[in-house]
Amino acid sequence: KEAAEALFKNLFFVDDRYDLSAVGRMKFNRRVGRKNDDGPGTLIKEDILAVIKTLIDIRNGIGMVDDIDHLGNRRVRSVGEMTENQFRVGLVRVERAVKERLSLVESENLMPQDLINAKPVSAAIKEF
Repeated sequence: KEAAEALFKNLFFVDDRYDLSAVGRMKFNRRVGRKNDDGPGTLIKEDILAVIKTLIDIRNGIGMVDDIDHLGNRRVRSVGEMTENQFRVGLVRVERAVKERLSLVESENLMPQDLINAKPVSAAIKEF
């Protein structure tokens, strides 16, 4: 149970792993019937409750299901946004590698260049 809760929390409630973006937050708030268009980039408990309430309303005949093919539900992502996402993937790989190296070697005489390898970042950008 604790592992499932930790996984769920890390997937949706941590800034490093989940980001709705300003546009995503605006669309989310409008869909669940909120008046304001701003909020945090991660989900909050009230968001989960609002989604459940919306699903129950749809089940009871109040409201309609979104048409996933409607162009109003689509968004063109800019090159900068996609590059940022790939760069983030590369940095996560570097972070994982640094943590692994720190656990394997003695930390007395380590220099940053001994730990950090920029190849995962450049490989992620080249994938793009």
